[in-house]
Amino acid sequence: AGLSAYQYEQRMKKVFGMPAGHFISRVRLEAAMEMLKGTDSIADIALSCGFYDQSAFTRTFKSAIGMTPSEYRRQNA
Repeated sequence: AGLSAYQYEQRMKKVFGMPAGHFISRVRLEAAMEMLKGTDSIADIALSCGFYDQSAFTRTFKSAIGMTPSEYRRQNA
C-alpha cells in the first residue's frame, strides 16, 4: 500500500475510529457471535476465528461483550 506502519495505523484510526489491532479483534468477535448462533463447538469457533484456544477466546469475548460465549449462545440461539 506504500504506507509506513505509522501511516497505516493513523489511517485505520481515522477511517474506523480504532487501531488496526482492535479492528481485527472486533471483526473476529463479530464472526464468532454469528457462529455461536449455530451448533459448532465453542472450541471450533475459537480456532476458526483465529484465537489460540478456547480459553483465550472466552477471556477476550467476555471482556469485550460482557458475557461468556456459552452465555451468549444461550441468549441468542
